[in-house]
Amino acid sequence: MAKDLGEEGAIIISRRSGGQTSSLRTKCPAPFLSKTFDLLEEEEDKEDIEKMMKRTGGGQRIVSWNGEGTGFVVWSPAEFSQLILPKYFKHNNFSSFIRQLNTYIMHSPEPLHALFSTENYFGNRIQGFKKTASKRWEFQHEKFQKGKRNLLVEIQRKKCEPSAFPQYLKASEEKTMDQEDRRRLKLMEENKNLRKERSELEMQIAHFKTLELKLLDCLSHYMDTHDLHNKLRRLYCTSSSNGQQKKQKETLYLKISPLGNPKIDVTPVLEKWVEEGRKVRFAELKRIVHDLRKRSRFSHSLQISAGNCKLASFLDILEWMNKQATFTFSPIEHAMMIDLIGKVHGYISAESYFDSLSEQDKIDKTYGALLHCYVRQRQIEKSLSHLQVMKDKGLTLSPVAYNDIMSLYTNLGHYEKVPDVLTEMKQGGVSPDSLSYRICINSYGQRSDIAGMEKILKEMENQPDSVMDWSTYTLVANFYIKAHLEDKASDFLSRAEEMIDKKDTIGYNHLISLHANMRNKAQVLRLCNLEKNTCRCVNRDYINMLKCIVKIGELEEAKEVLKEWELSGNCYDFRVPKVLIDGYTEKGMYETAEEMLEDLMEKGKAPIPDSWSKVAEGYLDMGEMEKAVECMKIALTLREKDTAWKPKTSVITRLIEFVDSEESKEDANFVGTLRTLFRDDSKTDNSLLTVDNLQ
Repeated sequence: MAKDLGEEGAIIISRRSGGQTSSLRTKCPAPFLSKTFDLLEEEEDKEDIEKMMKRTGGGQRIVSWNGEGTGFVVWSPAEFSQLILPKYFKHNNFSSFIRQLNTYIMHSPEPLHALFSTENYFGNRIQGFKKTASKRWEFQHEKFQKGKRNLLVEIQRKKCEPSAFPQYLKASEEKTMDQEDRRRLKLMEENKNLRKERSELEMQIAHFKTLELKLLDCLSHYMDTHDLHNKLRRLYCTSSSNGQQKKQKETLYLKISPLGNPKIDVTPVLEKWVEEGRKVRFAELKRIVHDLRKRSRFSHSLQISAGNCKLASFLDILEWMNKQATFTFSPIEHAMMIDLIGKVHGYISAESYFDSLSEQDKIDKTYGALLHCYVRQRQIEKSLSHLQVMKDKGLTLSPVAYNDIMSLYTNLGHYEKVPDVLTEMKQGGVSPDSLSYRICINSYGQRSDIAGMEKILKEMENQPDSVMDWSTYTLVANFYIKAHLEDKASDFLSRAEEMIDKKDTIGYNHLISLHANMRNKAQVLRLCNLEKNTCRCVNRDYINMLKCIVKIGELEEAKEVLKEWELSGNCYDFRVPKVLIDGYTEKGMYETAEEMLEDLMEKGKAPIPDSWSKVAEGYLDMGEMEKAVECMKIALTLREKDTAWKPKTSVITRLIEFVDSEESKEDANFVGTLRTLFRDDSKTDNSLLTVDNLQ
């Protein structure tokens, strides 16, 4: 009787009369192991090319053998999943790859009873792939080594311990286990599908919420705010069965929320609401305040009335709440009031509110809020004296207070004073947080003190409570670039990339911009593709990508990115195509820029006049005077929508000189229009007078 053990076929045991013999039959290694070995060997063959690319600023390892050849390292899990796994395994799931690794152990030539003994199964005698580094994805296996493909046959999948039941019971046992396994696998598959559906639904919901906000923003730009309020209110109406309009239940939130009428005076609305016997819930008011702050409506459009600014709407709410006997403010709410009053009315009003508080409400939170008001308005003497008062009173100081002082020195350009604050902070027993270190790193970088910057960075990395993130490493990389230390900059940008979340477009934008500053074409294009493939890019992200691609001179690639933006479904924003138009004008490709502008106008997407003016100026420099005149005419027609725009005086002067010399009636009207439009511009008037004197 013979039984084949192991999925990959490793041991065959044969029994004969008069004795028992065993023989080993060697088969091919598992396909998963062979493919993993192959991809590492192929990547190793590319090492010389990648080293050459790295010397020129491009190329970066994705996966490779470790230095000793006893294991391998996945340097970039994101790119490994997207570029390597589909090529070899027909999937892009890094977690699935790790699970596969964990299923393989070293084959043992020991007898069957020893192989599956308790000691062997649960002990250390059977070794599998192990993760050997805490800060990178490095794996090792005793039989998985560089250049030793022959050892792969000694690695097999993990097997459960054989059943101790008699042979005649195994059939029923295996049948029962098979049924349970099938049910379990079916449930796992259903659970996986449900999780996938849930994830897709969440993404759709997030997408629709984004579209809703974009729609509201577009409406607010093209419609009077009061009219917008009325139209939005009508949107909340629902049709009844008899065709009549039925209003949705009116709520306080609907009346004074960010979607409400910004011209409304909040306090009378609250008072009327209470007079009508309706309930005012503290939680609902806090929700309204939160939404107003979130949308940065600090002063509720500052509600201009008779030339005076009224209180911000949410300040009205908080002050009204503070006056009611039913609401009692905690020190945290008072701190919020101080901060908001300082934003809207300045630190003097914030001081008055702080002075009116009882002593029990004057704690570290309220003192800190007033300090923040001083710092925001760059009141250095008041800030320092206020911090000293906090120390004298024995208040618990947090890193926030010291960060405020360091930020104040930074904003005033006193970078040399920042490290002293950090030292004082540590001497006072306050542990710096990540922001504290970043502000200090910036102070050294601004003074081109690379050694000092590196010293603070090392201290930050050695602090157990400090959180190292991509923003810190990009900050350091930026100063290395300014100091022309591009090798160090590239190293820190690689570290930053490893820390960026796959969906973090802001992080990718920083990396792309810094690589563009180094004119690193390969990295800029790679990161742009990575961001587009992994993130939901908005107009801001496309603008940054286009600027960086234009900066490295890849105008054709920028053209392709612009096409992708047009198909993305994002709201139209002329700033996106303007990047490429400006790139063409800077390269002297004025006809191409003009074609883009004409195409946009044909589609009903009028550009800004400044773009046409730049093309006109380019034609002037080329001596194409008639084309310059036509472009400037279009720019002046678009000026009706952008009255703040004015062309350069030198351009106007040169155009008038040309038109007057041609003595064209139509062009004379054009000159008259120019003189009328820029009559109030003293510089332009002087230029026109000079031209008149020349006639």
